Amino acid sequence: MFDIDVDRIRRQQRRMNPSDKQGFTYLMFGAVAAAAIALAGCASESETASESPPSAEKAAEPGPDLAASGLLGAEWRAVAYADGPALKGVYNTMTFEADGSVGGRAACNAWRGGAEVTGDQMSFGNAISTMMACPEAAMISERRFLSQLPNVRSYKIENNVLTLNNAAGGLVMRLERSP
Repeated sequence: MFDIDVDRIRRQQRRMNPSDKQGFTYLMFGAVAAAAIALAGCASESETASESPPSAEKAAEPGPDLAASGLLGAEWRAVAYADGPALKGVYNTMTFEADGSVGGRAACNAWRGGAEVTGDQMSFGNAISTMMACPEAAMISERRFLSQLPNVRSYKIENNVLTLNNAAGGLVMRLERSP
C-alpha cells in the first residue's frame, strides 16, 4: 500500500543541515499522523458502532430495575418530541443493554452512553457519538434527539411505546419498539 524507502530517507537526512533535519522530522511525524487519522476514518460502520469507547458511561452490573423494565431486547425508534413529530425517514434509535449501556443511531451517527433505571425513574449519562457529516435534515434531527437525553427523568412503556418524560412529567420524546 505505502512503499517507503527508509534507506533513501536516511541518506537524505544525512545530507541536511541540523535545522533542516528538525523540520524534516516534524514533517515526517505530521505525515505519519495524517496517515493514521485517514486510516482510522476508514473503519467500517459496524466496527465503529459496535465498539464502546472508554469514555462511554457503563454500569458494571445490570440493576434489577433495568432487567425488569421491559427496555431490554428491543430497538426503540423516536417518533415524537415535545415540540412535534420526528422527521419522516430519518431514524433516531436507542437500544438498552443489560450492563446499563445504551446506544443506537442518531440519524446518521452511532451514539453510546449510560442509562440508570430505578423504578419508573430514568436518567442518561454523558453520550458520545461518531461525527460523520450528513444531510442537513439528518443533522438537525440528530441534534434534536441527542440534546433531549439529559432532560429525561422518568419513563413509561405502554403498548410497545416508550414515553420519556422530564422532571415535571412533560414529554421529552416518544419512541416505538421497532418491528
